Amino acid sequence: YWPDPQRGIKEAYRVLKLGGKACLIGPVYPTFWLSRFFADVWMLFPKEEEYIDWFEKAGFKDVQLKRIGPKWYRGVRRHGLIMGCSVTGVKPASGDSPLQVITF
Repeated sequence: YWPDPQRGIKEAYRVLKLGGKACLIGPVYPTFWLSRFFADVWMLFPKEEEYIDWFEKAGFKDVQLKRIGPKWYRGVRRHGLIMGCSVTGVKPASGDSPLQVITF
C-alpha cells in the first residue's frame, strides 16, 4: 500500500535509466458489489485505468496492463472479480518525470 502512488511511480521514473522498464503489481478495484464494499472499507484499490494514468502522467511510454490471477480464477472474472494486475512502462528519456507533484 502506497499512501501516494503517483509520487512513487514518479520516483521510479526518476531513478530508471534511459530505456529502463518499471513494473508495478497491485490489487484492482473490484466490480462485484460485495467485494467493492469490503475494498472501500479496507484500503486503496485503484481501478485499472488509474494505474495506466499514473504511469502515463509520470512520463512512461508503452504502458501495458495485464490482469493477473490463478487459472481457476479466470472463469469468475465475468462476474466482476478481478484479483490484480501488473503494469509496465518504459522510460523514453533521461531526467526527472515531467509530472510535478505539488504538496500543500
